[in-house]
Amino acid sequence: MTIKKYALILLLCLIFSGTILHSTSGKSLSLDLTWSSLTPADTSYKKIYGESMLYPEIILAYRLYKRFLVYAGYGFLQDRGEVPPSSAEVESDQDYISIGFGYEFPLIKKMDVRISGGIVFINYNSVNYFDSENSGIDEGNRAGYKFDIGCYYHLSRTIALNAVVGYFHGQNTTDYLRKLSYGGLKLGIGFGFRF
Repeated sequence: MTIKKYALILLLCLIFSGTILHSTSGKSLSLDLTWSSLTPADTSYKKIYGESMLYPEIILAYRLYKRFLVYAGYGFLQDRGEVPPSSAEVESDQDYISIGFGYEFPLIKKMDVRISGGIVFINYNSVNYFDSENSGIDEGNRAGYKFDIGCYYHLSRTIALNAVVGYFHGQNTTDYLRKLSYGGLKLGIGFGFRF
C-alpha cells in the first residue's frame, strides 16, 4: 500500500472521528484546500526541477479548546527534470503527511489568523533515466518539521478564502555523504470550510 493510500485512509478516519466529536461536543472542524508555489530548500533540486513547484495540500483541523486546535494534513510534489550537464531525465515523487497543533485568533472583522506547527513525515521516490537500459531509483522516508501562518477571510459562516505562508523541511544523507533537503518555502491560496 502506498503512502498516498495511507494518507487518504488517515484523513477519512479523522473526518469520521471528527464528525462524531463534532456532533457530541459541538466543537468545530475545518477543512482547508490550498495550492502553493513551493521554493525548494535544496539547491541541486532547484537546478533540476526549477525555482518553484506546485504543491497542493489538504488540512483537516479540529478545535480542541477555545482557540487551540490539532490538525493533520497531506500534500505532494510530482515533477520531471533534467540533470545537467548530461541532460539525463529524472522524475521525483514526494508525499508529505503532517500532524501538529495550532492557535487561531481574530484579526479584524471577518478575518482570522492561524499559527500552526508540527511534524512532517516525508516519503520520497526519485528515478534517474540515464539511458534505455540503465536507471537508478532512490526512495525512502524521513521526518522533519513544519510551520505555517494562515489568514482566513470569511465569506460566510462555513466558507473562507485563505492565504498561507509556510516552511517545511526534512533532510537525508546519501551514500556519498551529501545532504539532501526536502520541502521548502511555500506561498499559497485556497479555500477553508467550517463544519
